Amino acid sequence: MIRPDPGPFGGRLARALGRWRGRALVVAVSGGGDSVGLLRAMHGLASGLDLTLSVAHLDHGVRGEGARLDARFVADLAAGLDLPFDEGHWRPTRPGHFEADARRARYAWLAEVARDRGAAAVAVGQTLDDQAETVLHRIVRGTGVEGLAGIRPTRRLAPGVSLIRPLLRFRRAEVRDYLATLGQPFRDDPSNADTARTRARIRHQLLPGLAESYNPRVAEALARLGALASAASRSLARRTRALARTVVIEATAGGVVLDRTRLARLGPFERAEVIRLAWRQAGWPEREMDGRRWRRLARLADAGPRRLAVGLGIEAEVFGDRLILGPARPTLAPWPSVALDLPGSVAWGPWRITATLDGSAPGDERIDLDRVEAPLIVRAAEAGDRFDPLGLGGRTRPLADFFRGRRVPRLDRASVPIVADRRGIVWVAGHRIADRVRLTDATARTLGLRLDPAPPLDRDPRLRTNGRAIFEDMAPQAAKSRERILHQGLALMSRAGLGGVTIGILAEQVGMSKSGVFAHFRSKDDVQIGLLDHMAEFAGSFVIEPALAEPEGLPRLEALVRNWLGWAGRAGLPGGCPVAAGMFELDDVEGPVRDKVAAMEAVWRGLLSSLVARSVELGHLNAGLDVDQFVWELCGIYLSHHAAQRFLRQPDADARAWTAFRALLDRARRVD
Repeated sequence: MIRPDPGPFGGRLARALGRWRGRALVVAVSGGGDSVGLLRAMHGLASGLDLTLSVAHLDHGVRGEGARLDARFVADLAAGLDLPFDEGHWRPTRPGHFEADARRARYAWLAEVARDRGAAAVAVGQTLDDQAETVLHRIVRGTGVEGLAGIRPTRRLAPGVSLIRPLLRFRRAEVRDYLATLGQPFRDDPSNADTARTRARIRHQLLPGLAESYNPRVAEALARLGALASAASRSLARRTRALARTVVIEATAGGVVLDRTRLARLGPFERAEVIRLAWRQAGWPEREMDGRRWRRLARLADAGPRRLAVGLGIEAEVFGDRLILGPARPTLAPWPSVALDLPGSVAWGPWRITATLDGSAPGDERIDLDRVEAPLIVRAAEAGDRFDPLGLGGRTRPLADFFRGRRVPRLDRASVPIVADRRGIVWVAGHRIADRVRLTDATARTLGLRLDPAPPLDRDPRLRTNGRAIFEDMAPQAAKSRERILHQGLALMSRAGLGGVTIGILAEQVGMSKSGVFAHFRSKDDVQIGLLDHMAEFAGSFVIEPALAEPEGLPRLEALVRNWLGWAGRAGLPGGCPVAAGMFELDDVEGPVRDKVAAMEAVWRGLLSSLVARSVELGHLNAGLDVDQFVWELCGIYLSHHAAQRFLRQPDADARAWTAFRALLDRARRVD
C-alpha cells in the first residue's frame, strides 16, 4: 500500500511523535475509526521518523461474530500496510466487572506484545473527545483534582514500555476527515451507541446538548480544564511525596504503616492525599475509594485506639502512635475455656498460662492460694463480667470499663486471657489480679501465675493470618515483662539498628528501670541476640509458614519470595529487616552479634537453596541451573530492594524487586 502524504494532520501528529523517533512502537487497533486513523497516519510518518511499527488487536470475547470480523479487518489492514500483526484473545470471568477487567487484560497483553517486539511504547487512539468525555464523566460521578486531570498523554505501562496517546489533541471529527481523504473504511462498535451505558449517554446526549445550548467548544474547554488540573495535580503530587517521606513508615501489598503523630500535624486534605499515596504504593484498588472514605481515614489521625472497616477487604487500626492499614482480619469466635491445674500449664489462644506452687519460680503475679476457690479456668471475657482490681479496696467495676481504662482496643479484648475461679475473675492476665486474692500478712501459701506467648506451633491455627498475627496486635501491656521488652525492642532495633539498642535505651522505651531489663538480659550483646531470635520467630510466621502451605517446587519458592519482600513492614518493623540492615552495620565489627547475624543469613540461604534445588528436581527450573548462583543473585535482589525502600524511599521498590525476581526465574527456566 502506497504511503499517502499525511498533510497538516500528519504534520501535527509528527510533532507529537517526535520523541519516539527511531524507536519501535506497537499500535493498538480495535478496528474503530480513531485507532485505524492513528495507524494510517503513523504508517505514513514511519519512514520520516524512522519508526518500526507493528499492529496489535485483542478480542475481548463478548461480541461473537462481530469480534471475529473486527479481528479479520485489522489483520487485513496490517497485511495491506506490510506490518507485523499480533492477535490476542481474552474472556471475561467476573459478571459486573467487564470494563475494569477488560482494561487490565488489554493493557497487560499489550505490554507483553511490546516486550516481545522490543517496542518502547504502545500507541492507542484516544482523542480530545475521549478526554472531554472522561473529564465530564468524572465531574458527574464526583472527583478531585487528580480525577479532573483526565487521560494522561503518556504513562508507564510496564518496565521499559510506555503507553502513549498521540491523538489526544485531535478532535474525533478530524480523524474521520483524514480517513475520508484516504478512502479508508473502519468498523463501528455497536456498544459505543448503547445509551444504557453512562459513557455513551455522555457522548451522544450530554456533550452535544452542552455544545448546542451553552458552548460550541465545550469539548476543548473540558480538555483545557483537564490540562490545568493535570498541572495542579503534578504540583500537588510533589508536595504529597515530600510529606509522605516523613509520615509513611511502610507501604507494601501486605500493609501500610503511618506515623500517626506526624500525620495529625497535617491538614485534612493533606492527610487524605498522603494516605491515598500510601494506598497506591501498596497496589490496592482505588476505584471504589470515594472522597468520603478518604476523609474517614484522614480523621483517624486524631482518633483513640480503634479499628475501622474501610471496605475492599482493607481495615484500618489506630495503635499507639501508628495508623495501620492492611487486609481485614477474620473475626474469630472466642477460644473455649480450659482448665488450669494447680500446679499446671495450659495453652489458650496465642498464650500459655502457668500456675506454680514453687515460690522461687519466675512469674508475673503471686497470689494467696487459700483465697482461691478451685478449680481455675482460663477463658475469654464475657458480657457482664465484673472485677475487683487490686488497688480499689475490694470495689468492683465492669471489666469493660477496666479494659477501657487500660486502653485495650475493643476487638482485642477477646484475646486477653481471663483466669477465674468459682467466685469470678482472679487475674486479667498481663494486667492486674483481683484484690480479693492479694498477698497479706496472713498469707500462708502462695500461687505463682505467669503469662508467656505460646510457641508458634502451639497456637490456635486461626491465628496464622495473611499479614499480621493477632498476637502482634494485642495491647503492649498484655505481655509479660520479657515479652514486652522484646516486642518494643524489635521496633527500636528496626529504627535505630542493632547498635542503637542498649539496656539503658531499651529500659527508657519500655518504661522499666535498667535493673529490670538487666534481670532478663545480662549485657548489650545478650539483648541484641535475644531480639534477633525474637525477630526470627516473627519472620517464620510472616514469611516461611505461609509459603510451606504451597505446593512443593516453584509455587513454594515464589510464595516465599513474595512474603519475603516487605515482610518487616507487615510485621510492624518500621525500619525494615534487621538482618538486612545488620549485614551492613556489622560488616567490619567482630563479636557474638555479628556471628549471630551471619549464622541467621547462612541458615536463610540454605533454606533458599533447598527450595531452588527442589524446583530443579521437579522440573520447574532448568536441570543445569547453578543453584548457588541463583541464590546469590536472589539475595542481591533483596538487598537492593532493602536499600531502595529504606534508604532511597522508592515507592516502586516492591514492584521492581518482583520484576527482577521474575526475570531471574525466566533465565532459570531457559534451556541454553
